[in-house]
Amino acid sequence: MYGARAGRPRHGDDRQVSYDLLPILGHWWRRIAEDTGTFAGRFPYEPYGKRSGASRTALPAAFNGQMFGKNKAKPFWGWHDRRTRKKKILATGQWGLDPAYGVSRNLKLPDPFSLTYIYNPYLKLEERRGRRLR
Repeated sequence: MYGARAGRPRHGDDRQVSYDLLPILGHWWRRIAEDTGTFAGRFPYEPYGKRSGASRTALPAAFNGQMFGKNKAKPFWGWHDRRTRKKKILATGQWGLDPAYGVSRNLKLPDPFSLTYIYNPYLKLEERRGRRLR
Protein backbone atom coordinates (compact mmCIF):
# COMPACT_ATOMS: atom_id res chain seq x y z
CA MET A 1 0.00 0.00 0.00
CA TYR A 2 1.20 3.49 -0.75
CA GLY A 3 2.35 5.51 2.24
CA ALA A 4 4.05 8.83 2.83
CA ARG A 5 7.29 6.90 3.17
CA ALA A 6 8.57 3.38 2.74
CA GLY A 7 7.96 0.95 5.58
CA ARG A 8 10.13 -1.90 6.78
CA PRO A 9 8.74 -5.44 6.43
CA ARG A 10 8.46 -7.48 9.62
CA HIS A 11 9.14 -10.75 7.75
CA GLY A 12 9.75 -12.03 4.21
CA ASP A 13 6.05 -12.34 3.36
CA ASP A 14 4.82 -9.13 5.01
CA ARG A 15 2.16 -7.79 2.64
CA GLN A 16 1.14 -4.82 4.75
CA VAL A 17 4.25 -2.74 4.16
CA SER A 18 3.84 0.76 2.79
CA TYR A 19 5.96 2.00 -0.07
CA ASP A 20 6.98 5.39 -1.36
CA LEU A 21 7.29 6.54 -4.95
CA LEU A 22 10.70 7.95 -5.83
CA PRO A 23 11.53 9.99 -8.94
CA ILE A 24 13.48 8.07 -11.58
CA LEU A 25 15.34 11.24 -12.54
CA GLY A 26 16.94 11.57 -9.11
CA HIS A 27 17.39 7.91 -8.23
CA TRP A 28 18.46 6.17 -11.44
CA TRP A 29 19.12 8.70 -14.19
CA ARG A 30 21.61 10.77 -12.21
CA ARG A 31 23.51 7.59 -11.27
CA ILE A 32 24.15 6.53 -14.85
CA ALA A 33 27.57 8.20 -14.89
CA GLU A 34 28.56 6.46 -11.64
CA ASP A 35 29.39 2.78 -11.93
CA THR A 36 27.89 1.53 -8.66
CA GLY A 37 27.03 -1.98 -9.85
CA THR A 38 23.34 -1.14 -10.30
CA PHE A 39 23.45 -1.39 -14.09
CA ALA A 40 24.85 -3.87 -16.60
CA GLY A 41 25.90 -3.37 -20.21
CA ARG A 42 25.84 -0.11 -22.14
CA PHE A 43 24.42 1.00 -25.48
CA PRO A 44 24.50 4.23 -27.47
CA TYR A 45 21.07 5.82 -27.83
CA GLU A 46 20.61 6.39 -31.58
CA PRO A 47 17.02 7.49 -32.18
CA TYR A 48 15.26 7.27 -35.52
CA GLY A 49 13.39 10.14 -37.16
CA LYS A 50 16.11 12.74 -36.63
CA ARG A 51 15.00 13.07 -33.02
CA SER A 52 17.07 14.44 -30.12
CA GLY A 53 19.70 12.28 -28.51
CA ALA A 54 19.81 11.42 -24.82
CA SER A 55 21.20 13.89 -22.31
CA ARG A 56 23.60 11.10 -21.24
CA THR A 57 25.87 8.99 -23.40
CA ALA A 58 26.34 5.22 -23.25
CA LEU A 59 23.11 4.33 -21.46
CA PRO A 60 22.95 1.23 -19.27
CA ALA A 61 21.07 -1.56 -21.03
CA ALA A 62 19.76 -3.42 -17.97
CA PHE A 63 19.80 -3.70 -14.22
CA ASN A 64 22.53 -5.92 -12.86
CA GLY A 65 20.86 -9.12 -11.68
CA GLN A 66 21.06 -12.88 -11.47
CA MET A 67 17.56 -14.10 -10.57
CA PHE A 68 15.42 -15.55 -13.38
CA GLY A 69 18.11 -14.74 -15.97
CA LYS A 70 21.20 -12.57 -16.01
CA ASN A 71 20.54 -8.83 -16.46
CA LYS A 72 17.01 -9.24 -17.86
CA ALA A 73 15.22 -6.32 -16.16
CA LYS A 74 15.50 -3.13 -18.21
CA PRO A 75 15.09 0.49 -17.14
CA PHE A 76 12.60 2.45 -19.24
CA TRP A 77 15.38 3.88 -21.42
CA GLY A 78 16.37 0.35 -22.43
CA TRP A 79 12.93 -0.79 -23.59
CA HIS A 80 12.46 -2.01 -27.13
CA ASP A 81 10.40 -4.43 -29.11
CA ARG A 82 11.67 -6.57 -31.96
CA ARG A 83 9.09 -5.45 -34.52
CA THR A 84 9.69 -1.69 -34.32
CA ARG A 85 13.46 -2.11 -33.96
CA LYS A 86 13.73 -4.50 -36.91
CA LYS A 87 11.66 -2.17 -39.15
CA LYS A 88 13.69 0.83 -37.90
CA ILE A 89 10.58 2.52 -36.56
CA LEU A 90 11.83 2.93 -32.98
CA ALA A 91 15.37 2.49 -31.69
CA THR A 92 16.18 0.87 -28.36
CA GLY A 93 15.09 3.32 -25.67
CA GLN A 94 12.96 5.51 -27.92
CA TRP A 95 9.66 4.32 -26.39
CA GLY A 96 10.78 5.48 -22.95
CA LEU A 97 12.94 8.50 -23.74
CA ASP A 98 10.79 9.98 -26.51
CA PRO A 99 7.23 8.80 -25.81
CA ALA A 100 5.55 11.39 -28.05
CA TYR A 101 7.48 10.06 -31.04
CA GLY A 102 6.83 6.45 -30.01
CA VAL A 103 3.09 7.04 -29.84
CA SER A 104 3.10 8.94 -33.13
CA ARG A 105 4.79 6.02 -34.90
CA ASN A 106 2.48 3.35 -33.48
CA LEU A 107 -0.97 4.95 -33.24
CA LYS A 108 -3.06 6.92 -35.68
CA LEU A 109 -4.00 10.10 -33.89
CA PRO A 110 -5.90 13.08 -35.29
CA ASP A 111 -3.93 16.19 -36.17
CA PRO A 112 -2.62 18.31 -34.66
CA PHE A 113 -0.33 16.04 -32.64
CA SER A 114 2.77 17.77 -31.32
CA LEU A 115 6.14 16.06 -30.95
CA THR A 116 7.61 19.07 -29.14
CA TYR A 117 8.33 18.74 -25.44
CA ILE A 118 7.97 21.53 -22.92
CA TYR A 119 10.08 19.49 -20.53
CA ASN A 120 11.95 16.21 -21.02
CA PRO A 121 15.05 15.91 -18.82
CA TYR A 122 16.17 12.72 -20.55
CA LEU A 123 16.75 14.26 -23.99
CA LYS A 124 19.09 16.96 -25.29
CA LEU A 125 16.62 19.59 -26.42
CA GLU A 126 17.29 22.85 -28.22
CA GLU A 127 17.13 26.22 -26.55
CA ARG A 128 13.79 27.88 -27.14
CA ARG A 129 12.57 31.33 -26.19
CA GLY A 130 15.79 32.10 -24.36
CA ARG A 131 15.61 29.29 -21.82
CA ARG A 132 17.15 25.86 -21.92
CA LEU A 133 14.74 22.96 -21.95
CA ARG A 134 16.15 19.76 -20.50
